[in-house]
Amino acid sequence: MYDTLNSQGEEEMIDFHEFQNNAENVEIDTDFTSDGELPDDESFEEGDIYEEELLSDIIDEQIMDNWTADVNESENHSTSDQDIIVSVIKKCRSLVLMIKSSIIITSFFDREREKLNIKRNLCYDVKSRWNSTYCMIDAFLALREVIEKLFNQKHSLRIHPKQIKKLTTLEYKSDDWIMLSALYTVLKPFFHATKVLSGRDYPSIGLAFYLLSRLKTFLQKLEKKENILIKRLKQLLLLQFIYYFEGDDQQVQLLKVNRDDDCPVDFS
Repeated sequence: MYDTLNSQGEEEMIDFHEFQNNAENVEIDTDFTSDGELPDDESFEEGDIYEEELLSDIIDEQIMDNWTADVNESENHSTSDQDIIVSVIKKCRSLVLMIKSSIIITSFFDREREKLNIKRNLCYDVKSRWNSTYCMIDAFLALREVIEKLFNQKHSLRIHPKQIKKLTTLEYKSDDWIMLSALYTVLKPFFHATKVLSGRDYPSIGLAFYLLSRLKTFLQKLEKKENILIKRLKQLLLLQFIYYFEGDDQQVQLLKVNRDDDCPVDFS
């Protein structure tokens, strides 16, 4: 278990057994509107549930790009931390897909966003791009109130019982939100580094070298005030960082040779 602090400074606990049990119940099913009949004692007026249609042609829970094929996935047994991360991220992806695939749920979600004057909307991530996962998590945290309202009012929506059941399996517990907050904290520097490198000013090799060095320092430095969950996430991410950015010695040497003289950093 990990101790974490909530916004009031009170300690909260992450229960690994609960997470693992939840993970077993989270199955990614993209068919939310078919393969199910209403009970004989239930009926809907024409134009209600059977007009529910897919708004998306997404047939997989992950958006893929040309970089995804080279993503490093450990063949070793996953740690408890990794299992928890996978469970939470799969929930996020599955919920985004379900909302965007349903006219009724999308309409409810948009109305509630407008009531709270929230312009942000949920977005999907790309497996090979850490900054896109950050954006997805950021949107979930910003829309937490709307998401919880969707779960609480799912039975009042005119949707198929199968969809209600699916929403039930995707409901977020306090531990899920704690994990999302920790991931948000750890991935935030990567998001800002990506923005700098993709800005209007032409990014130099020296700038890239400097940012990579700062990111590595961030992952290596474990602050006393940080809870143990964030420290573990940093350690896991550092392993992947080293694999991608230091595994190619020729690439590292090229960065060192072309780094700017005014960037006093150590990439060793």
